[in-house]
Amino acid sequence: MKKVYQRIVDIGHGDCMQSSIASMFDEEYENVPPFVELGTEWWEKFEEYFASKGYKWKTVLYNPIMWDKTHKDSSLDRLKEFNGVNGLFYATVCSPKYNTNGELSGILHAVVVDKDFNIVHDPNPMNINIKYPHYEDIYHGIRTVEVFEPIEN
Repeated sequence: MKKVYQRIVDIGHGDCMQSSIASMFDEEYENVPPFVELGTEWWEKFEEYFASKGYKWKTVLYNPIMWDKTHKDSSLDRLKEFNGVNGLFYATVCSPKYNTNGELSGILHAVVVDKDFNIVHDPNPMNINIKYPHYEDIYHGIRTVEVFEPIEN
């Protein structure tokens, strides 16, 4: 995996998603859509980009510690059932930059994780070797994982 770092670190308008996706595919930053700039069309472009790389969205998995029981069938416990992009997955965590003083806000940050819930790349260059606060559970603070699997021919 080629680690691509954010160029924009700004609450609500950072490019962590673009940088994480570029990293997963060993791609240049400029070759990945600027999802944050796409407004309500970001998800469509997100799926289109993965499809252009030979992957289709399967499901979203939720951290049962952070979500209520309505997502029990989509628990992160199922992550090992999937292959992802060469064993890598796009995930969200509560932003370590904007979640302080023991409070977890709804401000999210995109990262790349593996099947063992390890954050293998955090695209914010200021987060290198950071110890994520409040993330001592078995999922390392992962909030959700978007699962994309290879498209079957």
